[in-house]
Amino acid sequence: MDKKAEYMNFPITILQGAFKDIREKVDSIMSYATYKHSLGLEFGNESQRMKEAAKFFSITFGNIERAMQKAKEIHDSVKKGTPFASVRLKMLWDYYNDPKKEADIACFCAFCAIKSMLGDKEYVKTNKSFVIARMFGLVNIKSEEPQKKMFSASAAHRFINSLGGRVGVNQITGAIRSGELMAEKSASGYEIKEADLIKWAVKYADMPEPDNSAEQLMRKYSMRYHIDNVLLELQTNWGLKLYSDHSRGFYLSFTKSLEELAIISIEDKAKSKSKILSQERAKAKESALRKLGLK
Repeated sequence: MDKKAEYMNFPITILQGAFKDIREKVDSIMSYATYKHSLGLEFGNESQRMKEAAKFFSITFGNIERAMQKAKEIHDSVKKGTPFASVRLKMLWDYYNDPKKEADIACFCAFCAIKSMLGDKEYVKTNKSFVIARMFGLVNIKSEEPQKKMFSASAAHRFINSLGGRVGVNQITGAIRSGELMAEKSASGYEIKEADLIKWAVKYADMPEPDNSAEQLMRKYSMRYHIDNVLLELQTNWGLKLYSDHSRGFYLSFTKSLEELAIISIEDKAKSKSKILSQERAKAKESALRKLGLK
């Protein structure tokens, strides 16, 4: 196989946790892309195909079996419709080998986010909220507040132990009866709010503090100052073109010029206005026919 690869494709969901350990995430990207390529090879057993795919990407895995198992888990977790990003191997190696600051990781994740939105298109119209969601490995914007989880005593027991705590059902029910743990009485027993349960479990059940760093960072980059700085850096040093004309969202491209994006924006506005006028005429006609008793 003489041909060597320049790009790797990967599901955007791999970026979840990238701010915590970007090197590990790049390792996941490389493992996944190599395994995915191996699935298209015809000869040899699974390990041999993985080794051949690694040659294609000029990668040497310290433990090929472990890399393959890791990649399989990612591959099997990818849901239908998950968007993919395509990134140069050279960039991936840079983020794997060289230490990066938070600002560097934010730019990398935003770059991948935009690439996942573009796909094979030359440009895309989007907004900051969508870019931020993809930066953190989410497929869509969380438009609603997540529903507050409620736990029964037995479900609370399983939840705490799954997060490293140590507690029995009797200890939980005892804490509820004593007032130590807040809970609501229901027809089937007790219902405990997740926030109350976590607070109690950290204090009384040796459960580690939950890692909310990703949520805090997402809130940080949802602030205009921070996301604007990221987008400015991408425009200055990453080849991004961004065009906005006092309308909802903006146009992004790595291949089209600002002038081309401006033309697209103007044409889209004209089409939108024409569509609105057409709808208004249709409504006016409908109203007139009803008033005349002709409909």
